[in-house]
Amino acid sequence: MIPNAASMYQIQFIYSLRNHDTHHHLYQRLKQILCSPLYTCPETKMVWIKEFERIVNMKSEKSDLQLEKLQQTMMNGYGHGHVQGQSSSLSPPPYKIDFADRRCITDPEIYQLLHTFFHTVIRNMPECRESKTMGEDHTEGNDGRVESRIDAILALLEGRGDGTDHPYKLIATKPGDPHFFKLLDVGCGNAEITQGLAEFLNIPKDNCVACDIKESKEFSPKVLDRLTYVQLDPQQTRLDTKRFPDSSFDVVVALMSLHHIPHYSETLKEIVRVLKPNGRLVFREHDLFTPYLAVILDIVHALYDCVFKKIQSISPETFCTTYRAFYKGRTDWQREFKNVNLVAEPHSHDLEGIYRYPISIRKLQKDRPIKNVLASYMGIYRKPASSIPMFTLVPGNLISEPSKKQKLEKNQENHENTLQNQ
Repeated sequence: MIPNAASMYQIQFIYSLRNHDTHHHLYQRLKQILCSPLYTCPETKMVWIKEFERIVNMKSEKSDLQLEKLQQTMMNGYGHGHVQGQSSSLSPPPYKIDFADRRCITDPEIYQLLHTFFHTVIRNMPECRESKTMGEDHTEGNDGRVESRIDAILALLEGRGDGTDHPYKLIATKPGDPHFFKLLDVGCGNAEITQGLAEFLNIPKDNCVACDIKESKEFSPKVLDRLTYVQLDPQQTRLDTKRFPDSSFDVVVALMSLHHIPHYSETLKEIVRVLKPNGRLVFREHDLFTPYLAVILDIVHALYDCVFKKIQSISPETFCTTYRAFYKGRTDWQREFKNVNLVAEPHSHDLEGIYRYPISIRKLQKDRPIKNVLASYMGIYRKPASSIPMFTLVPGNLISEPSKKQKLEKNQENHENTLQNQ
């Protein structure tokens, strides 16, 4: 497989749109993302952005031969389609950057230079040293992200605001009860949200399971004391049937993890398998309403893995040549959920208009608000209580969708009737 050269020039691509008539706001979003860990440090932001723009305009340190190979790959068409958008129904954005007139610096070089400057200069500025939002090795520090996610999950489970009653409002059964509430977190990250849910809902350690591809040694002892961690094989699409039998969990949580799974359709089938009847899937995902968003999202992942962390999760060169994601739009995810027989709850945020909101950039858009480029949303879906075919609402009627077996039996019956009539 020829390396995707487009992934080596994503920052340059967004930077090239800064004066574009239609897409110039994407560069403003990029700058906001760059400054996300510095939202309480206005003076530091200015230093950071100025250094970023200086770096972007530098010449590459790569050899002429290396740059020639990258540029040739772009000219051959491999860089004109964005690989991360291939799983979406949207067409990928074209890459139209002219590399012929200068030795354009590549994304890995940019990320490495930004990482050095961020941890040697930015973090040592007075504003950053005094800021409580800057953690020791993570950008988010104590900004309430974990608490807000937990509250959002509980709100969906409780059905707040939709006027209906849900079984998760009172989960106060004894831990020894075999029917006690069970939760699975697929792609748990650092598992802090899973830990918070376990503590808030008083879920026993054996009943709260978190899984990811990380090794258990990467988690804090406090987290591992509160939940059961299972390491997944990144090459596998099935959950362990011995450890996770059919209909074993009341709730499955998947926060920003589905787009990292190549075989997401198979994984969704596994999630449905392990859910109890009437069990819920709570998810959080991106809404790829524009193919350009895929480029921005890749840069976001790279910044958090290669720039903001003091110890990089992965080298910038490796990230830019190996990272793959499978972003989808809201309707694409809805179609995937429907394919595995999951039913949206009435208060699910992926319903039209619930979570989208405009961001007004009057100076840039001539008093026209633009869409939130980093649109992400949470939703909740239910596994039907029985294996009876799902029902489709039709005005004035409730019509069942026949299964393949029923169709075959009906066709056979029609064939036999035809033979008898002959």
